Amino acid sequence: MIPMDSITMMRNSALATVLLAITSMVLSAPARAQDARPQEPVARAQAAASHIEIKASPLLSLHMLVRAAAAGAVVPECVRPAVEAMGATGDDVQWAVMDALFATAESAATARDVLAAMAGRFREDAGPKVLAYADALEQVGPAFDAEVWPGHEARIQAARSGLEAALTAHGPTCIARLCELLGMTDPGKAIPAFLVVDAPAPGGFTGLSRQHGALCIVSIDMHQGSALVEAVLHEAIHALDAHTRQQELPTVLQALRKAMTDAGVAATDARMRDVPHTLIFAAAAEVTRTSVDASHVAYGQTGGFYAKVPEAAEAVLPVWQRYVAAEIETAEMVAEIVQSATKPE
Repeated sequence: MIPMDSITMMRNSALATVLLAITSMVLSAPARAQDARPQEPVARAQAAASHIEIKASPLLSLHMLVRAAAAGAVVPECVRPAVEAMGATGDDVQWAVMDALFATAESAATARDVLAAMAGRFREDAGPKVLAYADALEQVGPAFDAEVWPGHEARIQAARSGLEAALTAHGPTCIARLCELLGMTDPGKAIPAFLVVDAPAPGGFTGLSRQHGALCIVSIDMHQGSALVEAVLHEAIHALDAHTRQQELPTVLQALRKAMTDAGVAATDARMRDVPHTLIFAAAAEVTRTSVDASHVAYGQTGGFYAKVPEAAEAVLPVWQRYVAAEIETAEMVAEIVQSATKPE
């Protein structure tokens, strides 16, 4: 799950132009406020429904392992040079906004070429440090492939089998219900979800690539069983949010963000991140419980997210329960959430 998804990070980061240029170069192909509950997604002739595609990449797994180590995780010594190179970038680089590059690049050399082409656009002296990391990643790649990846691949495949079985059985229902609850017209997109073993907290990320649009990354070490299903659905909501921001009728998330802005909440205010994000947690948990596993307990509860954002949880969760029970309509839910989130302390 992500405290600030990469899409939001991209808007707020000086690396925005770097990320957009990266996604353009690495890939081969171009790419509501309402008075009533959102209606069923509008059907489009011959258009396929959105669906989640489970993927894996040894290069992404290596990169995310290094990111986990940079955040304090213990990792195999064979990747230490890359960890040190990433650590040397300090706060100059927000690596999360580049995860999609390592998910879609064919090799470490390809990723290095893209980063080299963009080096001049990084802040101050960050460019050479980024290239040093790319060089180190390429250096440790053979050892990772030989010593670490076989075990990671086996674990990913085991998790993938169970996850794909759940998505085969329940995925269409989950996507349809998420779109219904969140007022989204299904964009008909394939949403890639890359599984990795290791990742820094919170273990789930959504980034942008020209090849896939929005793509998701989820750690199987941090999410297991029905929590893995919820984590993938959670990241899929971020992807759907990215794909539906231009739809004619604003989605629930768009309506909530606009209402908070109208109430005077600045884009940099933590509530602008935490309140919609809490709604995403609630939606993913609701659909996991009602469509996949009736015994599922919300990851926001078991993973501690709600405890980290008590004000947002208090503003969202009780109202959300009334909304999914069809006791209130969308506009009323949004208004009550905003009123609670912006009340004087």
